[in-house]
Amino acid sequence: MKNKKILPVIIYVITLSALMSGFSISKATENKLGSWQEEIQVKANQVKDFKESIEQEINKNGVLYKLDNVSEKENSKTLTKDEKVEKQLIVNTKDRENVLDLFDQELKIKKDGYIGTLKIDNSSLRIKPNDIYEEEYKLYYEEKYENVKRNELNNVPKIIKKNGTTYYLVNPVWTISKTEKIDGQDIPISYDGTMKYEAIKKRIVINNYIATVSYFGKIEKEVIDTVTVKVQYKEVPKKESTVIETEKEQKSSITAPVVTAGAGIIICSGIIFISRKNILIYNYQNNNWKLVRKEKVKASEKLVDITPQNNEISRKYKIVLKNDLYTKWYGQNITVKYFDKQFICNVKENEIEILV
Repeated sequence: MKNKKILPVIIYVITLSALMSGFSISKATENKLGSWQEEIQVKANQVKDFKESIEQEINKNGVLYKLDNVSEKENSKTLTKDEKVEKQLIVNTKDRENVLDLFDQELKIKKDGYIGTLKIDNSSLRIKPNDIYEEEYKLYYEEKYENVKRNELNNVPKIIKKNGTTYYLVNPVWTISKTEKIDGQDIPISYDGTMKYEAIKKRIVINNYIATVSYFGKIEKEVIDTVTVKVQYKEVPKKESTVIETEKEQKSSITAPVVTAGAGIIICSGIIFISRKNILIYNYQNNNWKLVRKEKVKASEKLVDITPQNNEISRKYKIVLKNDLYTKWYGQNITVKYFDKQFICNVKENEIEILV
């Protein structure tokens, strides 16, 4: 009889406990949920890989958070470089001052995304003939003779050289300077002569000139250098968190009998997943990188041991971090160990080359 009376009481207590438990969970769910956020700077060309590596769930101080939002903010930097530009004009004079007045003193340019203002360098001005041709022209020269007894050319030079120019006799002109009456006639007894000479020369005619001047200065452009990725997580309500954890426990508890039942493949898969390597170590050999081994490293230890296990012929190594580990180590210092040497490296890329 006592047992029959006790049974309803036990059922009542169990039911009440369940109700109270449900009330407690509901109340906790109604409380304002916490959040967790991280801001990480990533190289602009690595944003896609980084976003793919973001974890959907994280656990911080025993609190479970789910990914809520990912936002990006681009960070730019200014690139500057020296620039030189040449400009040309066709001019009709070679007077330097007059030519310089024809050029702009400043030159604004846009090139490959760069912009800037360049200034003229007057000392760089070069002027040279542009439209030129060769032509022939004549020079004239005269020699005079007075009171010559005969108007003959025997004693008259046919070629004369003056100031480096050769003249040729082309037109001798004689005039009577004196006469004498013989038998009533005026007979010439002396002559005056004018010997006309010509020379043909060539000369270069310049119609215009080409003037060239240089401009110098600095040009700059803005480029996207890094991207600040803001990762925001939202706290999972305790009820939902409990369900998630319970499901995980159930999955793990279900796995055991299945494995026991003979699914050896599942055992192997589980071992492989648990022991998945997150670091690849390469040695530089024969002008190529050779994978020498894979390692599993805890993110919290921040230590990579590359001490050779076999005959690695070079002292040049490359460490490749898998995405999960790279995300956790990004921007932090890690220690690389080689025998008794230790090197401190700051993680900025997922590949680290080191010479030991």
